[in-house]
Amino acid sequence: MDKFEALAAESSIAVAILGNADVTDVELLPVCPNPISDNAHELSAKWVHRGLRFIGVAGLIAGRPHWALAVPLDERRAEALVQAFALHCETLLQSHVEEQRKGDEVEWLRRLWSLPDMRMN
Repeated sequence: MDKFEALAAESSIAVAILGNADVTDVELLPVCPNPISDNAHELSAKWVHRGLRFIGVAGLIAGRPHWALAVPLDERRAEALVQAFALHCETLLQSHVEEQRKGDEVEWLRRLWSLPDMRMN
């Protein structure tokens, strides 16, 4: 198992990072929790035309970001990747919280409805 696979296996959220030479065009491919779908071949044709290449893997382990890079990056390019990965994690977590909240609201209303009415009429 190489360093990329090891990081992906240990992470609760992991992405493969594709980017152009300047890291001004970046594509984060989900590895976990929801791996990329079967249309990867269709997408790969677009990546070639955009000049994207494999840069590495980013993962979240115990709430902390970790990186396994295939190429060295200067501070500006590394910061661009940090921002892209942070936005990806934020989007994933927001959608998860919204799904949880929908279920919680229904359960909260059920519990509220089951409480005895303490008003004096």
